[in-house]
Amino acid sequence: MDPRTPIYYQIADELEEKIQSGNYLPREKLPSENELVGIFQTSRLTIRRALSELERKGLIYRLHGIGTFVSPAPKLNTFGFGGFTERCINLGLEVSTEVLNCEIIDALPEYFTKTLQFPKDDYEDNRFYLLERKRKISKKSVAFETAHLPLALYPALIDQYDPETSLYQFLYNKYKVSRLHTQSIILPYLSTEEDAVRYSIKAETPLLEVFFCVWGKAQQILEYTHSFYTRDFPLRFRWEE
Repeated sequence: MDPRTPIYYQIADELEEKIQSGNYLPREKLPSENELVGIFQTSRLTIRRALSELERKGLIYRLHGIGTFVSPAPKLNTFGFGGFTERCINLGLEVSTEVLNCEIIDALPEYFTKTLQFPKDDYEDNRFYLLERKRKISKKSVAFETAHLPLALYPALIDQYDPETSLYQFLYNKYKVSRLHTQSIILPYLSTEEDAVRYSIKAETPLLEVFFCVWGKAQQILEYTHSFYTRDFPLRFRWEE
């Protein structure tokens, strides 16, 4: 982990890993704040900030006067640096991916920064890895995603990543990326004749068009994506007690 990362983020990451790996089970009570202070040898304020980060992600919940507990099931991201495959598998859905295009481009398309006015980080290497995929559930196309990832952050994408596999898992395993927040623009859209040919859908199919960029903990932008979602895509997930 980058030593510049705030201590409370490091603690939140360690606790999140324990939750995801099953060291702390759903509805299990976490150690008290005082116990966590002793475990991590830090201040109570730092522990509270770490727990707030986990609560923001939906990984824990608090009962006043009783303690802090692991959520029955973690909240799943609707958009963002994501794990489409992992999310759908967790819901018991049959998923598959078709790669439409995979290439290195010299620069980020200007519509992200000019039209949408998303911010942009400048690197010595300003090339991007472009990955365009068709996502399917039960062999039915439900999403069409074009991701743009800065090669300055992920140089291994050029020769180590297999685009047929999970992008999220590769980036997490290789770079331990963790998103902080996502800026999204969501618009209604009717597919064109060109879309119909490219995505194997009917023309004038109602779609949800989504543009987003994702920030990481070092306030760097980790990903820009332009996607279309059909009404069959499980945009909203719930967790219940």
